[in-house]
Amino acid sequence: MEGPPSGQPSGPQPPSGPVPPFVQQLARMLESAHIMAWSDAGDEIVVADTKRFADEVCPLYFKHRNWTSFARMMNMYDFVKTPDGNGARFRHAHFRRGADDERWRVQRRRSTTKKRPSTDNTDLWVRRGLVLE
Repeated sequence: MEGPPSGQPSGPQPPSGPVPPFVQQLARMLESAHIMAWSDAGDEIVVADTKRFADEVCPLYFKHRNWTSFARMMNMYDFVKTPDGNGARFRHAHFRRGADDERWRVQRRRSTTKKRPSTDNTDLWVRRGLVLE
């Protein structure tokens, strides 16, 4: 049996997929925003001043000037927030400086809320013999 063609790795390939638009935008923000930067170790996003970030950076990338909305989006993508004086730090195992090939793993969390039951109780009334004809 022959091995893989020359120059191609052997064994199963790791899965990958598209990087979500929010994650792409977050990477662009880190390249250009002075209020937001990588930690020295490159494993956290550091926002030095959340108020200034909301006023100056958010309107450039979003349709709002709201720190809470930005923090909520980070939470939806499973970033862990740590308060840091007037600022905040965000960490995600797959969002690190220089690890661009891992960013596709940063995915929006699926909703875990259960679908609300119908408010139409006709079937219950029929079972109890309460429906009038």
